[in-house]
Amino acid sequence: MKLAERKQLFRNIECENAMYLFSKKNWFRQLCYKTVHHGKFESLIMFLIVGSSFKLVFDTYTDKLAPDDPIIKYSSNFDLVFQIAFTMEMLLKIFAFGFCMDENSYLTESWSQMDFFIVTTGLIDTSLEGVDIAFLKVLRLLRILRPLRFLSHSSSMKTLIEALMASIPSILNVGVVIVVVFLMFAILGVNLFAGKLQYCSVDFYKINTIEECFKARGSWETFKQNMDDVVVGMLTLFAVSNNEGWPDVMYAYSDATGVETGPKPGAGIINAFYFILFVFVGSFFFLNLFTGVLFLNFEKA
Repeated sequence: MKLAERKQLFRNIECENAMYLFSKKNWFRQLCYKTVHHGKFESLIMFLIVGSSFKLVFDTYTDKLAPDDPIIKYSSNFDLVFQIAFTMEMLLKIFAFGFCMDENSYLTESWSQMDFFIVTTGLIDTSLEGVDIAFLKVLRLLRILRPLRFLSHSSSMKTLIEALMASIPSILNVGVVIVVVFLMFAILGVNLFAGKLQYCSVDFYKINTIEECFKARGSWETFKQNMDDVVVGMLTLFAVSNNEGWPDVMYAYSDATGVETGPKPGAGIINAFYFILFVFVGSFFFLNLFTGVLFLNFEKA
């Protein structure tokens, strides 16, 4: 092979001797490099990753079968096939790029480090299959990391994750602002609604005092999404900010009458404006800042 062609073949690969054995002139290393850069290679690996993910889903339905069941045997054989395939992929890339010491070697990329960890833990698990040691149960749990390899083989997913990681400092700043806004509304809510979200378990709207409730042999209770203290108030506001069922919470507060008195339909209708204001400020505006931060960093990626 001509020198110009060889340089093009190992472009940006500084490792001269992969594993101290295979130089750039070595036919086996060149074959490994061509294989991992072949268009069909990544498609095959993606197919295997999807297949191994479905295999993990299938395993959740076989955990109650006897160890000598034929399905368990076939499942183990599939595990072995996937493990061999992923190990071969790892070795091909190590032989093609070098292992870890030079620039653009296999382990110099963070995604490859994740792949290496998943494959090596899988090898240890496979080699010690049948040995009953508590530590190995942890290794077997690491099988759930296999679908993460889909991220390392998808350029669009890589871009998305990198944008997300780059957004973390900005997200933390936005998070501090949102916590302050939630705290302000929670303090206001405690001052407005503390002790007002109580009711009798019997005749919800008809019985309005504790004495009447006990006479009716009911229990005097408090709504779970109340504003009796700041911590519970912030949790209530968080539930409202999700925009899932927040009108039900608003209607409950709209029926509030007073401290330690039961609800009456529409007795506190003005309370609804508190939640409408919070949804506009805390949900529509501040929570959407998270989306804006991610969008800006995704554009930069």
